Amino acid sequence: MGWGASVFPLSTVSDDETWDWLAEVVVGPMPAERPAEADRPPTVRDVLRVLHDAGCQGDAWFTVDSSEPFATFDAATHSGSRSELDMGGVSLHLVGERRPEGSPAEIRAAYERPLPADAPVDAVGFDTPHPDAVLRAAQAISALCGAVVAMEHSGCESVVISPGETLESVRARRPWAT
Repeated sequence: MGWGASVFPLSTVSDDETWDWLAEVVVGPMPAERPAEADRPPTVRDVLRVLHDAGCQGDAWFTVDSSEPFATFDAATHSGSRSELDMGGVSLHLVGERRPEGSPAEIRAAYERPLPADAPVDAVGFDTPHPDAVLRAAQAISALCGAVVAMEHSGCESVVISPGETLESVRARRPWAT
């Protein structure tokens, strides 16, 4: 089983218990108060656009109408060395959708389906990504949703990334070694 991570807007944390737990596992500063819930979550189209613009590469575990300008992002090259742009397998979690469980193959199979470009997204998942790619993706997504949490799948180490924050400042406190 490979390493994985997720990125989700901090504004989606709606209960005190989860907020307190996050405060324990976040590496670096955490806002004193929960941000207000966004008026409109980003859409599949929005997320794919910012990942594309950030130069992120990966294996989309979904399809989108091919007429969309950012329907896909470049596949990562697997020439032996991992690029800091390689997000690994990428899944988009839609608002109100139950997250699948099981083996990586079962999870991937559950996500491999067409997504409407205008469907609202509440989290992005990464399977075997380069750690820097997760941080780059989180930085890009924060421009859409405000502060986001980048969390490795065990949930033990997380980092909050705010809009406009530089990758260098995030890397300086990142919880994961490359």
